Amino acid sequence: MKHDSGFSLSCGKVLLKHLPRNLELVIDLGCGPGGLLGHLLEYSDKVIAIDSSEKMLEEAKRNYKAYRNIKFQLSYLEKIKLPAKTADAVVASMVLHHVSNPPLAMQEVFRILKENGSFYIVDLSRHDREVMRDKFLDLWLGFDSWQLEDWLKQSGFIIEAKSVLKTPTEFKILVIKATKRSK
Repeated sequence: MKHDSGFSLSCGKVLLKHLPRNLELVIDLGCGPGGLLGHLLEYSDKVIAIDSSEKMLEEAKRNYKAYRNIKFQLSYLEKIKLPAKTADAVVASMVLHHVSNPPLAMQEVFRILKENGSFYIVDLSRHDREVMRDKFLDLWLGFDSWQLEDWLKQSGFIIEAKSVLKTPTEFKILVIKATKRSK
């Protein structure tokens, strides 16, 4: 499996098919070097790129230094430095398997989303390739769909759509859209 920005970008493009246009603010959670940022501007007036890696954030800043409508923020994904009810949408493409506490990150996403805002997740389905921990610093060997759905529901989200995509490798990709709605 090629586990780089090209692979992440192709996974992110799956997520873009579900994102509505004419949004005010989209958050790219775990933006890495910024592969999705230019694409997200096609859907939103502004984008905030958040990453917990200073190195990745600096690379994203270099790649998008000419864009005034992209803001960059160094932050742990479990403690996002934004006010409540800020974003129309949050995307997390191939990032949750790098987060130490995904349920806490989901609670933060719920907090920063506006009412009816959506959280779009693209991540690895559970696998047994331990080499991913050493080679790519994966903390989680993917997720079962039910596990992500359970965490999302516990955070207050309603699951709107989900699918599992096959890849040319043995890996499968989970795609989930969850929405913040009043109960």
